[in-house]
Amino acid sequence: MIRTLQPGDEERLDHFLRGHADSSLFLRSNALAAGLRDEGRPLQATYVAEVEGEEVVAVVAHGWNGNLLLQARKSVGELSRRAAATTGRLIAGVLGPWGQVVAALTELGLSEAATSLRSREDLFALDLRTLRTPEPLTSGALTCHRAEAGNIDLLAGWRRSYRIETLGELDRPELLVSSRDDITRSQASGGLFVLEEEGRPVSMCAFNARHPECVQIGGVNRPGFSGDSFT
Repeated sequence: MIRTLQPGDEERLDHFLRGHADSSLFLRSNALAAGLRDEGRPLQATYVAEVEGEEVVAVVAHGWNGNLLLQARKSVGELSRRAAATTGRLIAGVLGPWGQVVAALTELGLSEAATSLRSREDLFALDLRTLRTPEPLTSGALTCHRAEAGNIDLLAGWRRSYRIETLGELDRPELLVSSRDDITRSQASGGLFVLEEEGRPVSMCAFNARHPECVQIGGVNRPGFSGDSFT
C-alpha cells in the first residue's frame, strides 16, 4: 500500500530509515526537526511511503524547496509521482542513492531535462572511534570553533560564492540575501564551524543534516576553492 505519512508515523519512518542511515541523513534530520506536517515551511515535506503491514519499506519526500529526497529501492517512480502530485510543487531537484535518482528521473520523464547541476557524489561514513585529529589542530597551528555572530557577513559571502561555483546558481542580488539567511540559521543552531590560521578565518563547514545518532558534514568551503573537500 502507498500512502502519505501523517503525524504519528514518525517512529515507523525512522525505523525504516535507520536501516539506511548512511544515505538517509537529510530525510531523518528534516523529519526530526520539522515533523510530518507540510505547510511549506523550511525543512517540511510531504512523505509518501510504501507500507507493508505496519512497516515502511520505501519513502520519497517532496520538500518545501521542491527537492525530492529518496530512500526507495522499490516503487521509486510511483512514490515520486505521488509525492509531487500531492504537494503540487515543481520538482527542483532529486537527491538520494544514485541508482534511485537515475530510476526516478527516468520514470518521471526527466532524464534528458536540462539541469544546472547533475552530479554523482560519494558519501563517506566514519565511526568517531576511528577519528584522528589532524596534526595542525593538535599543534595549535590551526584552530576550529563554532562560528560566532561576528562571522556572519564574511561567511555569507563565502556561501554565496560556493553556491555559484559548486551548485551552478546564478549570481543575483537575492542570492547573497538567501546565503546570509542560510548562514544565520546554521550559526544559530550551533552547527556551523570556522577554521582559523593565526586568528584569520580560512575555511568553514557545517552540519547540513543532524540526528542524535549521527551528523552529516557538507558545504566545506574555503575562499578560492569550490567543492565539498577537505585539505
